Amino acid sequence: MGLWTAFGLISNLRSAPVAELSTLLPRAGGVYVFLREAYGDAAAFVFGWLYVLVTTPQVAALSVVFAEFLLNLLGVPAHLRP
Repeated sequence: MGLWTAFGLISNLRSAPVAELSTLLPRAGGVYVFLREAYGDAAAFVFGWLYVLVTTPQVAALSVVFAEFLLNLLGVPAHLRP
């Protein structure tokens, strides 16, 4: 419970700056907008492409692994072959 509380507090502390920036820069784009305003177009462009090429595939891979583990746990074959 202590770790759960500590990490919950850390998550709330990490989200506070994003909430503050969102009120100061109320535009769509999230972190891309914040980086563009702070460091310019080049830094925001690089962040955007790295986010698409690095972060998104990792989330997709984790989703596939989780789905396979869940199917194995439920006793359903993960790979259906005709």
